[in-house]
Amino acid sequence: MASETFLVIGIRDGDDLNPAFTQELYTTQIQEDYPITGNPQQKELKFDPEIVAYDQDLGINASLTFQILSGNEMGFFSIDPATGKLFAIKEMDREALQVDSFLLELEVQQMDNPLKAATTKVQIKLEDLNDNKPQFEVGEFQTSILEHVPNGQEIAKFTAQDLDVEDNARFLYNLNDPSEAFEINPH
Repeated sequence: MASETFLVIGIRDGDDLNPAFTQELYTTQIQEDYPITGNPQQKELKFDPEIVAYDQDLGINASLTFQILSGNEMGFFSIDPATGKLFAIKEMDREALQVDSFLLELEVQQMDNPLKAATTKVQIKLEDLNDNKPQFEVGEFQTSILEHVPNGQEIAKFTAQDLDVEDNARFLYNLNDPSEAFEINPH
């Protein structure tokens, strides 16, 4: 005598995998602040694609918590531990900082098991605003010239610097001489 039957066995995924981020590197750009007021702020940083982490164990969907591990020593950024959203919380002046970007390392952990974790990198480029005037290296300049100097003869040389970068650091020289006895090379 023999009989047959069908047996359905359900297999549940065990909680054996770490959470994961969808990208190894997330990037964004933000403008430096101007004017610097000294007031705290809470500007959400936008990423494309967004910063996303998930539990790799199907059906378990453990709750996750986010934190900044490194790269935030100056305290310019904060993270929402529940969503992973990043915020700029201090004003930034690119020229005062003398940096063009920040590289943060983020970590996501399972709330029920902090040993289950993953990390990713976030690069934040700080865009320059044209917020600085060119400055002469010498505040006042006096010189004497001989009478009958030939036209076009160089009699003085001035230099100026602009702390901004790229197109924001370009400028032209201009001379206000009502007598029109002198001219300046604008470059």
